[in-house]
Amino acid sequence: MVADDYDIFSKSPQVRYRSILPDDQDFFMPWKKESEENQNIWFETTLRLKLNTVECYSTIKPGYESSNYAYLIDKYGLVITSHHFAALNTSFSTWETYWEKQRKMNPPNLLLSNEKEILEFFKYNATTVEHNGIENLWTIAFRGRKDQSFWSVFEDAPENDKDRAEVISRMLQIQLDIINEVTGNPNPYVRIIFYDELATLMAKGYLKPPEGENMIWTYIATRRDPYPYQDLVNFSSEKPVKLAII
Repeated sequence: MVADDYDIFSKSPQVRYRSILPDDQDFFMPWKKESEENQNIWFETTLRLKLNTVECYSTIKPGYESSNYAYLIDKYGLVITSHHFAALNTSFSTWETYWEKQRKMNPPNLLLSNEKEILEFFKYNATTVEHNGIENLWTIAFRGRKDQSFWSVFEDAPENDKDRAEVISRMLQIQLDIINEVTGNPNPYVRIIFYDELATLMAKGYLKPPEGENMIWTYIATRRDPYPYQDLVNFSSEKPVKLAII
């Protein structure tokens, strides 16, 4: 029972992006498929919790289209962001689809030496996001086809940590430049997620991610939870970035 004189006031959230990640959905997915109501009701729960952003995997389709899931998120007035390996709202898991369905050609090999093709892939994904007009918190990343390091899938990847970090740092800046270009915004909100090998490279001081007023450096608390990993311990508050934690 709730007492007649019970009174509670909850202030408006002070954090701009408050995200939910529907991850590991082994039991959730079958339940959602049972009805349209089940498919949608969790969005209402998200809003009631005063969350405003949904973290997705790939939402990019051929024909400059976003996925139905992306449009459903937008229908509820929620912001889309992408997972820690899904740069520009997708990952290299859609590499072949882009070349076969969109470009009508055989996919080039995933090689760092094929940089022209990699940049074309990045540009298409960013343009698709901007074209569809769904509010988006950009994620930049350079990882593999799924939750793996980029050197797991690129045959010509460097073999030492410092050179690998240099590749990632460069690709992150390239993606940011593309976002600036397609949006016409010189200072968009963009996040980088220091997960797994990125956390290791940050802790060693090798990774040099972009900085900026609206650049969100997102650290992960899963390595020694509840104790922070060395990448976060090394963080300097003098950096001109915003700090986030998962």
